[in-house]
Amino acid sequence: MVTALLEESMMLTQRLDDKGTIAHVLRGLGVSAYQQGYLERARQLLRESFAAQEEAQSWPLPPVARADYDSDVAIARAHLGEAAFEAAWVEGQAMTLEQAITYALDDGA
Repeated sequence: MVTALLEESMMLTQRLDDKGTIAHVLRGLGVSAYQQGYLERARQLLRESFAAQEEAQSWPLPPVARADYDSDVAIARAHLGEAAFEAAWVEGQAMTLEQAITYALDDGA
């Protein structure tokens, strides 16, 4: 249910081109994917949410948001293992924002 609401939010914010909210929704989808056991998907969405947030703000994340993000990344790293985490990180880093949105809305989780 939460994932469906986040996906609906993504479609609405995408139409509005609200990059700040897109970043938050990507993070929410990443956390939701993690909670469902889709660890690599979670990692990729978290990576892209960080990049989207920095792009939207044109400056680094504030310390409180960075601490939350770092915690989410540490959990994904611990569960995936270093090699799988690094491979997923590189793949997520190569995504454009539009590719990340498409990936986030893909039901193939």
